[in-house]
Amino acid sequence: PASQPDAIRNVVRAVRRHWLLAVGIPLVVILTTAAIVFYMEPVYGAHATIRIDEKKSNVGVLDALQTLSGAGSQIETEMEVLRSRTLALHIIDSLGLQLDVDRPRRTMRRELFSAVYVSPDAQLAEFAIRPRENGSVQVAPIDGPGEPRSFAEGQPLSFGGVTAVLAPEALDHDEIRVTVMDRQRALRGFQRTAVIGRPNREADIISIEYQGTDSVLIRNVVDALAASFIARRQREQSTDASGMVTFLQTQIDTLARQLGVAEEALRDYSETTGLVAVDAQAEEQVKQLATLQAQRDALEAERTALGALLRQEPGKQWGARQLLGFQSLLRSPATSEMLSALTAAEAARAELLDKRTMEDPEVITMTARISEIESQLRSVVGSYYQGLTNQVAALNTALGGYTAQLREIPEQQITVARLTRQASLLEEIYTLLERRLKEAEITASVHDSSVRVVDPAMTPAKPVRPNKKVSLAFAAFIGLLAGIGCTVAVEYADRTFQTREDLQEHTGGTPVLGLIPRIRPPTGTAGTRVAPQAGGRLVAVNDPRSPTAEAYRRLRTNISFVRTGEASRMFTITSPTAGDGKSTTSSNLAATLAQQGVRCLLVDGDLRRGALNDVFEVPREPGFSEVLLGRAALENAVHAVRLDGNVSLDFLPTGTLPPNPAELLSSRDAQDLLRRMRESYDIVIMDAPPLNLVTDGALLGASSDGVIMVVRAGVTHRDAVNYAMDLLGAVRAELIGTVLNDVHDSSHAYYGSEKGYYGQDSR
Repeated sequence: PASQPDAIRNVVRAVRRHWLLAVGIPLVVILTTAAIVFYMEPVYGAHATIRIDEKKSNVGVLDALQTLSGAGSQIETEMEVLRSRTLALHIIDSLGLQLDVDRPRRTMRRELFSAVYVSPDAQLAEFAIRPRENGSVQVAPIDGPGEPRSFAEGQPLSFGGVTAVLAPEALDHDEIRVTVMDRQRALRGFQRTAVIGRPNREADIISIEYQGTDSVLIRNVVDALAASFIARRQREQSTDASGMVTFLQTQIDTLARQLGVAEEALRDYSETTGLVAVDAQAEEQVKQLATLQAQRDALEAERTALGALLRQEPGKQWGARQLLGFQSLLRSPATSEMLSALTAAEAARAELLDKRTMEDPEVITMTARISEIESQLRSVVGSYYQGLTNQVAALNTALGGYTAQLREIPEQQITVARLTRQASLLEEIYTLLERRLKEAEITASVHDSSVRVVDPAMTPAKPVRPNKKVSLAFAAFIGLLAGIGCTVAVEYADRTFQTREDLQEHTGGTPVLGLIPRIRPPTGTAGTRVAPQAGGRLVAVNDPRSPTAEAYRRLRTNISFVRTGEASRMFTITSPTAGDGKSTTSSNLAATLAQQGVRCLLVDGDLRRGALNDVFEVPREPGFSEVLLGRAALENAVHAVRLDGNVSLDFLPTGTLPPNPAELLSSRDAQDLLRRMRESYDIVIMDAPPLNLVTDGALLGASSDGVIMVVRAGVTHRDAVNYAMDLLGAVRAELIGTVLNDVHDSSHAYYGSEKGYYGQDSR
């Protein structure tokens, strides 16, 4: 596995080799992101906070139990109320959120419409509003049924369930396009956009957030949602207090009638019997006996009534009216609060049932609340009934001791004392209920201070998205990663050869004899005679100071070291496929050998498409084919090509292209000719056809002392090299080395720039 530095170098090399891809992808991502963020309509966000204080009961124990049972449950409940469909629909209807402006973009709705009302029955549709030159306005549906309608100047527009009044600035636009949404679609959009949260779990604060393209409208939405929530909570408090007032007024009216009856009975009885005062002892005894008897009778009556009430079947509904006659229960603050809560709950359920059914979730919740209160009342009444039983038993015991005394006290005196006490008891209860009534009336008239707006919404000055700087920075980062990733992916997916290590490893350790850079236009040094050539391919002569010429000289040196002896004089230069640069390599290698003073013969052995005669501008015939057929002597077919100065190169062109090259090259005459070439020259360079296309290259390779295979960087496929090596192995041709041709020097560290050496002053 490659080490980390090697991996980094490979990535850098891949980026340098595919720099267009590495630069182009980030540039495309940045430009695309810039186009999107600058074209995107800005979205603004408005924010408000509400403080809600926990409700406290009048009983400390209940407050403690509420704290233990679920802290913050009231805040969570109020948050769900803020998310409720009822509040959302109220805001949608009050602000006309079913109407959305499509064009002109980035224009607030208040600049186009001064007033908007949308019917709850409106359906999804698009409309175009076009002011006319005569001052009228035309409203036409877009891709929908209906005919255009015209409205006079200043007349409210009516279309698709919308009633709107155009603002004066709206007439400056050629066309206004709006979308009318149905109520359910608007509700889904509102609930998806409105965010209700609790920033701090330790604080009783609720935050309201809303986003949209109209900065003024979203501020109004947040403020309206907060105001509607507070108003609804105020109505609920007023409803509870009103229920308490109604209940207390009913109780006071009942007690007033009972008190009047008791006072009238006492007066009538006194007038009828004509009772007068007795001595103090008799009066004291009578008073005690009357008190005990009255208490016992009252407790027994109340106990009997409560017993009948408790014997009712458990599923029977309990109502406040069933407990109105139990004055002792009414004097208990806890019982009074439960009865008041029960009355308020029944009133709230009755109000809900005016618009909903018993299966509605809120009605079911309220019914459960009523059942809970009734269950609590039943438990309180049961405990109170047991207490009454114990009190009656105690009073019966006490009355048994006064039996003798009761016979001595006149019955009339006892009756008077009982009637007097009953009237006093009713008067006391009447006074207590009147005081509670005043308190309830004050509560109903006082504003609910437990909920209030802490921070109202403000018109946002900057959009929350898109954030252009962040978006462009993120796009640059993603584009850079994508560019590098793509270049690395392309590099690893490339099945061609790019480096010396790749080629040597793939060919099983076969030496790479040369790395030939990409040929550039010749520099044309002063005093250098340029030999005739085609397309500037003979760089070893035309531009001898270039890195490419130096690479061919390095190839010449490496070949001299792979020669095993004097017998290694003939080398076949071929390639797996056409266009790999074998002919250019053969001609430049032969030129450098000639420049070194080596007697070298360059043979164009491609008897099918050979064209080296165009490079050296010599006639094709006579050539190799004529010598093989015996039509010309070798000495007469070889051309002495002058390169520069006194340096010349012997070159044997193809001659006439024969119809059967393979048969000629495999003949005995071909073997004799190749032997004579070895004997006549120090080195023979045979330019052979591509191995994978025809068999000529393999035949020449088998007849030579060694084969040099030219591979073009970034072009020659790995499978083509595998196939070529198999062909050479089949004919037992010796592959002595490879040449990596057309190497891009900017992606390899093997080459420096010629300016870095030749461009310096000589010293």
